[in-house]
Amino acid sequence: MYCVVTFSLDFCKWVVRYRRDLEALRSLVLRSKDYAREFVRGFFDAEGHLKFYTYTRRRGSRTYTERRVKLKFVNTNRRLLEIVLECLQLLGFQRFHMEGPYMDAYRVTPKYELCTFSVKEARRFLEVVKPLKVS
Repeated sequence: MYCVVTFSLDFCKWVVRYRRDLEALRSLVLRSKDYAREFVRGFFDAEGHLKFYTYTRRRGSRTYTERRVKLKFVNTNRRLLEIVLECLQLLGFQRFHMEGPYMDAYRVTPKYELCTFSVKEARRFLEVVKPLKVS
């Protein structure tokens, strides 16, 4: 959890404007690949998760073990995740898709996931976006 303290009224107004008006946020972050990359990096650090795992399956008498990955962003605001998806597409990522809505016993509002299972795409994500946290 992060806490930001500011004493600038102008900065507070700027942040509130983009939190309320997602179309203004969209037009801002899609202006350039640099803005899109930084937005995705910050969003992943706050709302993202990367998990590597092995998957074992059987076909007849043979057993296959594969390395798999799940890179995902989770949020309750589907429109915000759609903006993240547009940023990813601007950066050349094509294998992300939206899942949800999901409800669990602890949630009042549904959550959505933007994710990929592609190992190649996840590696490229780490190289291009360079997130600060990889959990």
